Amino acid sequence: MRFSVKGFSWFAFVFLVFWAFGMTTGLASSACRNGLSTPLKTARACAISLTGLKLIRVVENQKPSDGLLYLSAVIARWQNGNTKGAEKYLVLAYDRGRLSRHDITLVSGHRVPEGLFDVMARIEQPDVPAPLSEMWWNVVQERDPAFIHEVGG
Repeated sequence: MRFSVKGFSWFAFVFLVFWAFGMTTGLASSACRNGLSTPLKTARACAISLTGLKLIRVVENQKPSDGLLYLSAVIARWQNGNTKGAEKYLVLAYDRGRLSRHDITLVSGHRVPEGLFDVMARIEQPDVPAPLSEMWWNVVQERDPAFIHEVGG
């Protein structure tokens, strides 16, 4: 079987475009979750990551780890004074966190999906604005009232 140089060049070009897209999205996701030197840079990384994530999720299923990404994005936006759409992102964070197939057992004995536990642990960090944390627990109350009583929130 013989490959033409032109065909190989097109294959290489298409591969590199997808590879660069995936790498950019992955690096931006990591920067969004871990934070950068300023909230503005973190918010930009989150915007890049969420845009890439929308395109990736066209061909790939949602993942529980997406919940932490949505939460990190709303925290970064909130820290920059952009509170618009916060509840939408919190609902997405909750829904994605619930997708987890693995559970964490709390000291109380209640089981919580691992992805949701990660989101809950992040929302209680000191850098999260109190109104955002309150909004999170309101979203949880609306989505699953029994869950609040289970985890003692």
